Amino acid sequence: MDLCTNILLPLKKLLIGAPKGSIGTPIRELFGTAAIHYKENGEETEFVVLLNNLEIVIQLMAPQSMPRFLLAQNNGELRVGITGRDCLEESRLERLAAGDLREVIVVEDLPINKRTTGNVRIVSARRDECSYNLIEEKIKNRELKILTEYPYITKHYFPNIPESNVQAIIRSAEEEFVSHNEYDLVVCVTETGSGLKKKHLQIHSVLMESNTVLIAMEENPYLIAFGKYLKSGIMRPGAYDNRPGTFKQVVMHVPSKLKDDLMKVMPAMLEPTVTYLKERDQYDVHIVVREDYILPLWLRISACVSGWAEMRVDRVIP
Repeated sequence: MDLCTNILLPLKKLLIGAPKGSIGTPIRELFGTAAIHYKENGEETEFVVLLNNLEIVIQLMAPQSMPRFLLAQNNGELRVGITGRDCLEESRLERLAAGDLREVIVVEDLPINKRTTGNVRIVSARRDECSYNLIEEKIKNRELKILTEYPYITKHYFPNIPESNVQAIIRSAEEEFVSHNEYDLVVCVTETGSGLKKKHLQIHSVLMESNTVLIAMEENPYLIAFGKYLKSGIMRPGAYDNRPGTFKQVVMHVPSKLKDDLMKVMPAMLEPTVTYLKERDQYDVHIVVREDYILPLWLRISACVSGWAEMRVDRVIP
């Protein structure tokens, strides 16, 4: 289907798996740039947000559970999840080991982590007093003992180490490693490496890099548009007023052949300002809308417009 000649029907419902824990705070702030507002209270794990006629259901869960959330998708449901590439790879290898060949796809990269907008690393680390050569000798002799938060990634990276020498732990592997001398390496995630240094550990090898991603089971035009919109909220951190109930001015370029059809679905508070750009054969359209109208509109028409920009409006007098 050529999306640029077909304005999509309004999306009615979207299920979003959102991560709990420390990464949940920057994700929640990112959702705020799309007028998706909710507050974690430590008890509730599901929130419903209404944006015009679009119902968004937020389900909070551990990032490691996100692929399973998507694989449980029922027919007719649109689901997306936010997790890390490390959790995605760990889940893929676990499914592969069980003979499950189903794939979860990355819809969009969202370069946002707990403290930075860069990648995190899945690393193996050793104690300061343990030499690099000693670890390599143990790997060669298949004597290495590993404590890991990522058992399947670890087994994939160290294929010659007996499974009995790989001990899985759900979280806080560094603390457990420091207090138990029977392990030679710990496999864990680090963002800057400073936490490892404080525990007198040093990186032995990097197994993979990871960043936050939006994932789904299918390449759906609504989900692609949603990912693109979310990512745009990261490009200028702190530039958005995320208070509920504000108005925005939206500026977009509209192809001439679609102008009349698009104007019929514009939820403008004021009469749109429309300027014809002859050299491009397109229209420059300015509209003022409530923020809760913007995401549903974007999901519907994003493939048909270009040059989308939003600016806060402090007051509207019709």
